[in-house]
Amino acid sequence: MNQEELLKLFHKYGFSSFKKEPFLYEKNGKLGILYVVKDPFYGNLKRLFLPKDLEEAEDFLAKYSWWKKYGSKYHITMKCDDYKIENPKVSFCSSSKSLTIDELRDLLKQKEDKKKDSDVKEENYFKKLKRTVMILVKVLQAKVKNIETTFENYQQLQKDYEEKEKILADQIEKYEKKKEKESIEELTFPENVFSFNGQELIKESQNLDTKEKLENYIYHFVDVLKSLETDDDFLQKKYELIRFPLLIEMQKEKLECVKDAFKKKKGIFGKKENLAQLLEEIEKKSTIQNIVSFDHFKENEKKRIDEKYAVIPDLDIRTIGDYFLEFDNLKIEMKEEKQEENPLKIEDLSYEDVMKSMESSYEKKPKAEQDFFITYFYLLKNVWREDTISSLKEFMNLLENPNNIMIQVKYFKEINFQDENTCLNSIKKVQKKLSTFESDNLPGTINVFFKDQKSISPVSYLKTSSKRNLAPIQIDGENDITYIATLKKGAAVYFIPEEIIPDVENDELLVLQGGRPYFLCDMKKNTIKEEKSDILKVVEYSEEKETQGLITVVTNLKSKKIHLFKYITIERKKENV
Repeated sequence: MNQEELLKLFHKYGFSSFKKEPFLYEKNGKLGILYVVKDPFYGNLKRLFLPKDLEEAEDFLAKYSWWKKYGSKYHITMKCDDYKIENPKVSFCSSSKSLTIDELRDLLKQKEDKKKDSDVKEENYFKKLKRTVMILVKVLQAKVKNIETTFENYQQLQKDYEEKEKILADQIEKYEKKKEKESIEELTFPENVFSFNGQELIKESQNLDTKEKLENYIYHFVDVLKSLETDDDFLQKKYELIRFPLLIEMQKEKLECVKDAFKKKKGIFGKKENLAQLLEEIEKKSTIQNIVSFDHFKENEKKRIDEKYAVIPDLDIRTIGDYFLEFDNLKIEMKEEKQEENPLKIEDLSYEDVMKSMESSYEKKPKAEQDFFITYFYLLKNVWREDTISSLKEFMNLLENPNNIMIQVKYFKEINFQDENTCLNSIKKVQKKLSTFESDNLPGTINVFFKDQKSISPVSYLKTSSKRNLAPIQIDGENDITYIATLKKGAAVYFIPEEIIPDVENDELLVLQGGRPYFLCDMKKNTIKEEKSDILKVVEYSEEKETQGLITVVTNLKSKKIHLFKYITIERKKENV
């Protein structure tokens, strides 16, 4: 076997050994293949296959080519017998069974036989478009409902504000004992009208009988959704829902100030305060002074919405509905998706079933409780560190940024930012509050990940993620261990599907990011036991390569980093079951 013969096999299976792996490998007369194992736990690992002959090389390339095309679709994984060495024995597995190339091809043939007919493909495409239309209709209805709720809440807050403003004005008039009531500047608000009738648009969706009509309809529907989200009146109401609570809070402080002034004024020697000056001081110190202008708010919102819709043209049209569901974190059940007559038993729940169940449970919780979990997780991840004072200063500076006032008002209203000690004490109160919320019982067994050894404590809440790349990290060193924890059915957990993170383009700006599933494990109710006493070492290799004419050849493989993994089990304590 020589390089030319091996390269012919590369070409046979669609590989070129040029810009993408697999690459030819040649060192000290040894000829082989550099490939990548994509492991759900250990990440992307570069490894070598050193075949004895062309037959063995072809068997590997045939399997690897099949896996790259269909592995994800048919849940075929690559497994190494040893994760430390550079040239392990690798298997292509369904569950725990290693499959031959013939078995892989048979699997594909069984799955694909019914899809050979072009009419069937066309029918499936049409069905996917119809499904997308149905999703978009649901999305539209959800958005209209959200806008209507926004307008209703705005109307109520406007009424509350005007009533309190009248009470305050009357109290000030009584205090000053003015015979004639001074004219108070009337507050003007945008007209509280929302009118959108999407029934014709929805009705039209029932009469689309060609794929061309469906495609045109979908893109038109997307334009309608964008126009609703960017409507100036709607954005104004969203802004006022943030501003009004701050104004009302300021009114309460002013009323208290007037009450105190009345008390001091009583009696023969009572002192009359300069009420106007006191009220002016309250206005200067109010959080309302830090809020961004509506124009700034509108600019940021429209920029965010434009970025959301900018990717639509690049999406497969059949996935546009799913994109909206994922981006807006909408939970919509499709009626056409009938459930099986004999649903899975609770012990048979898949990862997807467990996550859906947790998401459903989370959605049923009061909004204030959902917001608290998001607040708690941010504080636990970013503020409660060993260098508490340092991270506390960073936290205070970040939240006092005017651009983050919306996040502060919504998620950190219980935090007092007056000074460091006050802030720290208010955070400690929030920390104790979690125990007042009932934890969920995990409905099935899943794997979660974390890297914080110090979090393993019987009195702590262990931060974990169902995605390895999101595993919460607090220590970062050569001996950093990633724990792969089997979180058993019935474990006591708090589920958090969203997280406050810095904006990708602006670290100073905090945004809410969905699709980041985390679990807080209540270690007062759970217990940890080791499945294996040893720590698994997974070596990450990097390659040295050179260009030889029209191909790239790997000439050396070097150890880059050693990752440590440990398997454990987290389950509910027996006495609490």
